[in-house]
Amino acid sequence: MPPDFSDHLHLDHHSISGLFKSRVALYTGITAAILTVFLLAQPSLPRSLHFKPVVDQFTSSPSQYLFGDFQPVHKNVAVASMFPFHEDVYLTIVQQMEDLLAPYDGRVQVYSPTPLPYGFQDIVDDLELYSGSFKAPKDFLPALQSTQFDKPIDLVLLGTCNFDFRDWGKEMIAIWDSRPADQKFQVACVAHNLNDMHYWSDDFTALSERGVLRIIAIADHVAHAFHEFFQDLADEPELIASGFEYIKTDVHVPVLDLPPRTRTPSQVLSQAVVQGFFSPERRDYARLFQELTQAILEDPAVWGYQALNATSEKVFKPIPDSSVPPFQLNLAGEGYLEVPHVLRNVVKKHAGLSYPEFYDLMESMDVVIPAFATNIYYEKQASSTVVMAIECDVPMLVTHRFRESYTYADDDRVLITRPQGLSEIGALKVFRTQQYIPTPGDLPEFVHDVHEMLDGGWKRPVEGFQAMKKELWKRNKDVARRILTDQ
Repeated sequence: MPPDFSDHLHLDHHSISGLFKSRVALYTGITAAILTVFLLAQPSLPRSLHFKPVVDQFTSSPSQYLFGDFQPVHKNVAVASMFPFHEDVYLTIVQQMEDLLAPYDGRVQVYSPTPLPYGFQDIVDDLELYSGSFKAPKDFLPALQSTQFDKPIDLVLLGTCNFDFRDWGKEMIAIWDSRPADQKFQVACVAHNLNDMHYWSDDFTALSERGVLRIIAIADHVAHAFHEFFQDLADEPELIASGFEYIKTDVHVPVLDLPPRTRTPSQVLSQAVVQGFFSPERRDYARLFQELTQAILEDPAVWGYQALNATSEKVFKPIPDSSVPPFQLNLAGEGYLEVPHVLRNVVKKHAGLSYPEFYDLMESMDVVIPAFATNIYYEKQASSTVVMAIECDVPMLVTHRFRESYTYADDDRVLITRPQGLSEIGALKVFRTQQYIPTPGDLPEFVHDVHEMLDGGWKRPVEGFQAMKKELWKRNKDVARRILTDQ
């Protein structure tokens, strides 16, 4: 007989939600303090060793897979999502699972809203992300309750944890409990943000009690945040029997295998892009606009624009017939955002783009600017900007702090690194002028880092991106193997 989980410790909704919120608040403050003290106390610790035990757990490649010992435990996989986005994330896992299961007569069925938004079906077809046909989300629970491909589903992958558990969590648990002991299924879900867990606190507790939950984070720092949070919950007396310490956590970075970039960058850095929803809570547009306006006012010719007093209206205008292209800041996303009038010719918004149009835009850029408006993108939430830049072979202008969080992208082949004391606009000016003149009071370390950035240049060869991505895809495939083998 299967175990009866009705006798296990299970807090009611208000108890677990209250405890969860209190633990999140405590975790947020304490984690930042502990990590700060730890790093300050060990200044000689190499950056590559930060959080090494956790990062190794998430990203190392099990040696047995190198010798053909892969034997899938799960051969009938259901990938399901009610959320009408993120298909570019979970379909990268689907592609690898189909490839791994093909020799073993395994199958993957995707349940997702269709048509796929923003023309992503074209990308699915071109890259062969999924060989089957999409079924409606309403068909997922009946398939889980009966059979799929004439046999019970043995692995469920939810495309977005917080949305899909909210819609299906309780029914999935009831179906799991109703199955015979030899027909249970494992549950994995793709996680973007630790702070979203309050949407599915009851469900992840129930699945943890049953020992069947796996988290697939899309960046190392998010996996680290989930891992630490679960360990924190495991110490709670009220949750001691819930098995949080045994929840598996992996990292699968959803970088698509797009055709290599063919555009040759210009000789002068002139096209920068900020990607993301047009929200001041997500990207620091106000600071960028203010700094860019001030920089052009101070030296308009450096940026390829006329001085304001030479124009009839208060708006920067490009220098006519200039051999140096004017700088342009591109914003790619959705939503409402007011651009200062003075920057009307400098800042260009791109909204409503299809995926093919978006990729074309990205590949025409010289550099990507993250411009994160909040520290959450370094601690608990992953940004799609990083994946998009790597996919399109466009270097990102980042700091060492960024590299310590996004360890999968911590690679000089794809990144340009500025010191934190030099803003993005300041770094762009250094590259456009090809010089940096220290000012009184600049620390020697700061001056060294700026010159190192300048000496490294802003261009990154496509070959470096391709080599880096091949290494990343190999690690991703090892994650898919672990999921299919319950490792």
